[in-house]
Amino acid sequence: MSDEPTAHYVDGYRPVKVDLSTLATFAKMLHDEVNLNFAPHAQRVIDTLDPGAGPLPPGDEFLELAATRGRYFDCRDTAISMLDKYRQVTLGIAEAAATIERNYRGSDAYSRAQVGQVKDAFDAAARKYGSASA
Repeated sequence: MSDEPTAHYVDGYRPVKVDLSTLATFAKMLHDEVNLNFAPHAQRVIDTLDPGAGPLPPGDEFLELAATRGRYFDCRDTAISMLDKYRQVTLGIAEAAATIERNYRGSDAYSRAQVGQVKDAFDAAARKYGSASA
């Protein structure tokens, strides 16, 4: 074991082997799952949570009602944000898988993707779908 504090994470490291022939299928399946299944359901949930009119009457005369309304809006906004973030991240994973498959399709058995190249594919996908990095 190394003296570096994080070196134990790589002790016993073994390369991860990925079958590129299934990576493209995985990327398409994940992309389709998000766009054809998750997104329509998520949109129905969002439309229910945010129908365009508040669920509680406006006004600050009744403090408890105002506090409840504020809490409802905070929770609603968080739920909507989480649904959108899930969509973004899942599409990012699909995009990274497709990029890796495309970059290594047809390469010989001795070609290997380096960790940095895989991370770059995930970072590019994260930027495309609105995240800082993967």
